[in-house]
Amino acid sequence: MTCALVAPPAAPDLVDHAVAETRRGRPVVVSAGSQGAVLVAAAAGIEPATVAFLVRYGSGFLEAAAPEATLAALDLAPAWGRSARTVPFDAAHGVTTGISATDRARTLAVLADPGSRPVDLTRPGHVVATTVRPGRAGAPEAASALAELAGLGPVAVTCTLLDEETGDLVPPSSAAAFARVEGLAFLAVTDLITR
Repeated sequence: MTCALVAPPAAPDLVDHAVAETRRGRPVVVSAGSQGAVLVAAAAGIEPATVAFLVRYGSGFLEAAAPEATLAALDLAPAWGRSARTVPFDAAHGVTTGISATDRARTLAVLADPGSRPVDLTRPGHVVATTVRPGRAGAPEAASALAELAGLGPVAVTCTLLDEETGDLVPPSSAAAFARVEGLAFLAVTDLITR
């Protein structure tokens, strides 16, 4: 059975709201059930303040979600073997150390720019990309789908939500509560899936 990430007819208001928020540059909380929850934003046009928010309330580890063709065009090889994660990278220009919110926003913008070339990124760096895989229905695929539905291209950024006290993955109920407190759109990966 093949899963496609598209806006389903069953929950159009929920998905439409998340897409609209993504288009506005606001983070969205996406729950992946037992796999935890992530903060998601489109990479195109991402602001340093959004990166700072993701880092502050998430794990601090940013991952870009991008199609394999995008990563291949930029020569972003797997970190090892057939890993879905690439070697870490930074923008080649317009950054200092690479770790600040401003620098990471710049790196994500370069990744999302269809005109970028391999020389526009340096390796190693401070951002890692995860390959969006057709037929898979995880957080990277949901993030990429949200960005694409928002008209911002298929590259997104995610940051895993962790429990502040234990450091464990947050369950869906806690992720939903966090979204309510912060005024963020919330949806589950399954809200973006039709079979």
